[in-house]
Amino acid sequence: MNILLSIKFFYETDAAADFWKTVVASIIIVLGWFVPYFLTKRSESSKKSAQARASRYKEQIELFYGPLLNLLYQIRNSRIILDELKVDKHLVDDFEKYFREKYFVPVHTEITHILKTRLYLIEGDFKSLFFENGRNIIELYYQHTIQEDAQIYTKTLNKQSNLPGKHFPDDLYEAIATGLTICEAKYNNEIKKT
Repeated sequence: MNILLSIKFFYETDAAADFWKTVVASIIIVLGWFVPYFLTKRSESSKKSAQARASRYKEQIELFYGPLLNLLYQIRNSRIILDELKVDKHLVDDFEKYFREKYFVPVHTEITHILKTRLYLIEGDFKSLFFENGRNIIELYYQHTIQEDAQIYTKTLNKQSNLPGKHFPDDLYEAIATGLTICEAKYNNEIKKT
């Protein structure tokens, strides 16, 4: 009975009001500590995610799209120069051999190495640039380089090649250039978030 009287007395005095004021103030203080803490953690997590994505795009730019586009420009410009050369007919084969040994074969070797070792960098939305409508642009590129190697080999044997020529897939330039542009835009967007 004494307990009930003490509870009744507690609620009938200012002590109850002071108690509840203290409880509410304590809750506000605790929320004041934890809300900013959780908001800061969330912001840090978002920044870390943006940094990870930016790092991945940078890797794609530096190890895949940038080097490939540079090499493809070397091939394109070498082909343009070779086609524009005005040489005597008996020197055409010599110039083609020179360009093949100096430019085409080494550059194709580098491109093939990048494709073999870094193809994993094509991911997500970028895959549609290379594999669409039943076409695999990279496969067409490989067919072109293998066919070219076979033609070179038959010439070294002094035999006439009757291998049909596989054209260089011009879509490869567009796919790499588009991939690079998209990667750079996504990279810049993620950097702004950090």
